[in-house]
Amino acid sequence: MSCNLSQRSTKYDKVCKVILLGICVSLSIISCKEDRLGPDATPAERAYWEDYESPEHKWGYISRAGKIAIDPIYDDLGDMRTPLIPANLDGRWGCIDFNGQLKIEHRYKQIMSLTGSKVIALTFDNEWLLTDGTASGTDTLAVDRVVKVMQDKILTEKDGLMQVLDASGKPVLKQDYEKIKLATDGYYIVKDKGLYGLLDENGTTVIGAKYTKLKPSEKKTYIARESDKDYLIDLAEGKEYGPYDRIRGHQGYSLLTYTGQQYQLVDLNTKAPRVITVEALEPVGAGLWKYRTGRRWGLMDAEGRKLIDAQYDLINRYSDGLVGVSKDDIWGYLDTSGQLQIPLQYVLIWDFHDGLARVIGERGVGFIDSSGHMVINDIFLEVRDFHNDRARFQTY
Repeated sequence: MSCNLSQRSTKYDKVCKVILLGICVSLSIISCKEDRLGPDATPAERAYWEDYESPEHKWGYISRAGKIAIDPIYDDLGDMRTPLIPANLDGRWGCIDFNGQLKIEHRYKQIMSLTGSKVIALTFDNEWLLTDGTASGTDTLAVDRVVKVMQDKILTEKDGLMQVLDASGKPVLKQDYEKIKLATDGYYIVKDKGLYGLLDENGTTVIGAKYTKLKPSEKKTYIARESDKDYLIDLAEGKEYGPYDRIRGHQGYSLLTYTGQQYQLVDLNTKAPRVITVEALEPVGAGLWKYRTGRRWGLMDAEGRKLIDAQYDLINRYSDGLVGVSKDDIWGYLDTSGQLQIPLQYVLIWDFHDGLARVIGERGVGFIDSSGHMVINDIFLEVRDFHNDRARFQTY
C-alpha cells in the first residue's frame, strides 16, 4: 500500500510541475506583451498585440560582396530604395538609414517611405501621418487610408473617392476620382463617371475620360477600349492605332491582336498583319514573343518567326537579356537567341536585376551572375534583390 501511495504522490508531483510550468510560461508571455505595450497603450494597440507574433528568423542587410552590412535583428524591413528605410523592431515600425542608424523611433503600425526626409506612417489608432519623426515635423493626413506611395506621390482614399498628394501633403489633382492608378511614366489613369482617362504629372488632361478600359503598355503608350474595340495610343508620336477586336500586347512597332480566335502581329509602320497559328501568344520582353503549343512554350522573334520549338513548361519575361525557363520543375535561363545560357539546374529562380539573380540551391537562396556562377552562396532562408548595393535577408 505504501508503495502505491508513493507512486501516486510522484505522479501527482509531476502533474503539478507541468501545470506550474505552463502557468509560468503563460505569465511570461503576458508579461512580455505588457512590457512591449507599456502603461499608456491604447485599446487599438492592445488589440493589435493580441495577434502579433515576432518571426523566429529576423531580417538584416547584406552587401553585394555577400557580407552582413546590418545585423538581422528586425521583424521585417523595406528595400533600401530611399534615405529613410522602414524597419520593424518587435512589431513596431520605425526608420533606419543606410548604415543602420535609427532615424525615426519604432512606434508605428505601418510605414511607407518617400524619397525625402519624411515618411507616411500609420499609428495604432489608424491615423495616417506625414512625419519626419518629430512632433514639429508631423502632419495628420485627413484620409481614410493611404493606398500606395510611388516616388513622392501619395495615393489616398477618402469617402470612397481617391486623390494624389505631393510630398508636402497637398492635393495634386483638381478633383477627386472614383479610381486612380499611378503609371510608371508619372502619369495618372483616372476613372470619372465610370470611364477612364489620363492626366499628366501636373493633373492636366492628356486623354479624355471616354474609355471603358485604359492600361499602360510600353513607355508613353496605352491600350484603350471604347465601344467594344481596342486602340493603341502612342503619346510620344501623337498617334492612335485601331480599332481592333482585341489587343493582347505591344512591343516596339509590333502589335499583337486577337480577332476571331486568331492571333495577328501587326507592323505599325506598314499596318501589315501576320497571322500566327498557335494556341497562345504573349510578349516576353526584348522584342520577342512566347507561344504555346499544347502544354509547352517556345519563342518567336519580333516578326513572329519561330526561334525555338515549344519545349518548356514555363517562360518568364526577359530581364538583363536573360529569361527564366522551366522544364519538369527544373529552372534555367535562355539568352535572346533562345539558347540556354545557364543550364536547367535550379529548383526555383527569379529574374535578373542589376546583373544578379536569386536562385534556390541545395542549401537555400543565393545569387548567381549572368554566367551562372554562384557569387553569393545559397545560405539564406530568404533574400530580396539589391537596391543601392544592399539586399534584405533572413538566415536559418
